[in-house]
Amino acid sequence: SRTASAVSGWRTVRRTIFSAWHPRNGKLMGCPKLGYVGTKFIMEGDPYDEGYFMEYDHDLAPEEIMQYKTVQHTPEFDPAKAPKLDPKVWPEARLLKAQRNFSGGYVNTTIECLNNMVGEAVTNFIAGQTNRHLAVQYIHELKAMAGVEGKDVGAIAKLFATILDACYQDFSVEKLSDKKHRIALKSYRPFGDDAPEALRHALFEFQTMGTRILNGRVRATRQREAIGGAKTAEVWEFEDTGRWLY
Repeated sequence: SRTASAVSGWRTVRRTIFSAWHPRNGKLMGCPKLGYVGTKFIMEGDPYDEGYFMEYDHDLAPEEIMQYKTVQHTPEFDPAKAPKLDPKVWPEARLLKAQRNFSGGYVNTTIECLNNMVGEAVTNFIAGQTNRHLAVQYIHELKAMAGVEGKDVGAIAKLFATILDACYQDFSVEKLSDKKHRIALKSYRPFGDDAPEALRHALFEFQTMGTRILNGRVRATRQREAIGGAKTAEVWEFEDTGRWLY
């Protein structure tokens, strides 16, 4: 049936995702004996994805590095027994940098793969819709986490500046007037200065929708320009128009 085929497809997708990353850690770390065992999967009716790494007594063949042993019951996770990184080798600053690089690389690779699979037009549509939905779902939560109060144009610019700072972007903020604030980006991580205009527009849907949700009188716009002769990736402007826009 159509339903059975859909369920089978979901299972295949989830298992493919796991087989594409988790079992390859051994090779990347120079340990050919390390494999991964998947035990639970959300798309197969489990409450979460679960598995564990296993170091065998022999080098693993490609078909051995990923195994599936689905079970109904597994031990409760005990943080005290989990492996811990040496804080001298992995201080907080290095951990934060690694997390930043991983997250940026994940996004960059996703866009690159989508471009190769479905082309730039479809990729940009997916990226735009995704960023709109992220704003709808998380903008209030992010605002609270950032400690930003109010929803005037200054508060909105401050929120997006805080997010940029968390993403290690190089930027500056300027108050042009009580009704208008500007953010000038000098970096565009995880993409480079050569990021296409259509992709930039798609990614800016997060700021556009986030602004609309917070204050329907404020307009968010972006453009490419150089300020004061300095190299600038792009400029964001947030303006209180004094009227309801939607």
